[in-house]
Amino acid sequence: MDYSKLQKVCLSVILKYGTEPQLRQLQEECNELAVAVSHYVRERQGARDEMIEELADVYICIKQAISILQCCKEFHDAVDSKINRLDDRISR
Repeated sequence: MDYSKLQKVCLSVILKYGTEPQLRQLQEECNELAVAVSHYVRERQGARDEMIEELADVYICIKQAISILQCCKEFHDAVDSKINRLDDRISR
């Protein structure tokens, strides 16, 4: 994955379409991912590929949201905190 291209394209999309439409896009993509997960759990034909596609869409939208909020450090700190909490839970 070309992370510099990802960042460049994400910023270009935000500048072209605006922050609110891109945050609404995140909502839509999260909903589509929830449906794809449901299809996968029910073992629907093609659900794995559908889920991968929706995961990619959500990932891109999350990168855009991080840029919109200008919260890269806070985001990574929150992820680290949650990973540590999960690690503590499974280590008990």
